[in-house]
Amino acid sequence: KRDLDRYANLARTEYATQQQADTQKTVVAQLVAQVAGDQAAIDNAKAVLDYATIRAPLAGRTGIRMVDQGNLLRASDATGLVTITQIQPIALLYNLPQQHLRAVQQAMARGPVPIEARDADNVTILDTGVLDVIDNQVDQTTGTVKLKARFENSTQNLWPGQFVNTHMI
Repeated sequence: KRDLDRYANLARTEYATQQQADTQKTVVAQLVAQVAGDQAAIDNAKAVLDYATIRAPLAGRTGIRMVDQGNLLRASDATGLVTITQIQPIALLYNLPQQHLRAVQQAMARGPVPIEARDADNVTILDTGVLDVIDNQVDQTTGTVKLKARFENSTQNLWPGQFVNTHMI
């Protein structure tokens, strides 16, 4: 590009021919096109690598893998490679007798309702969270309503599928 600028200045002052300036302009255009082609090849290689790399859609903890090295995999396989479960934050689902539903609704209207998740001894507090959602219907077979609480689980004391005792404050 510097040579092109020099030849253009020389051609204007007639110390070089216009043909030399045009030739240099063509060389610059060829080199710019070559760089663009190389960048396209780099972008294509990145796209191919993206198809070859498996990325998790969320951060969490993996379970036991469901395939081994050497197994043949397809995108349409229903089993997948591994199950990933989100640990932080974690949700806790529990049931509440319908008789207490009104009191919980009133407490939620006043602000966040703290929830304690306790161990099987019903004394050790594993984590403290807040009530997120009250289900929109009562289960007629059990007379209970489902509640969902959210815990940050920074110490990872809560685990997916774990049974805990809940205390609503």
